[in-house]
Amino acid sequence: MNEKIRIFLADDHKMLRESLIMLLSQEEDFEITGQAADGIQLCRSIYDIRGETDIVLMDQTFLTFLSVLFYVYMLNGIASLFNRLIF
Repeated sequence: MNEKIRIFLADDHKMLRESLIMLLSQEEDFEITGQAADGIQLCRSIYDIRGETDIVLMDQTFLTFLSVLFYVYMLNGIASLFNRLIF
């Protein structure tokens, strides 16, 4: 038996987030580890989900808000906490 791919979703559109959760949850290879509706929630969650998440699936518009903060996190080694970051 293979381990599930653990996914954290970050998108400001609630309907899209809920649809992705519903869709991905139907696949036995995926597990949703959490979600964020905005950049602030994502920042608050980012350290809580380390070690529990393989992929952060993020709306690319979050990059505008998070670009400076994300650079700081990247420089502090946040990138090594996850296998994949998808924008």
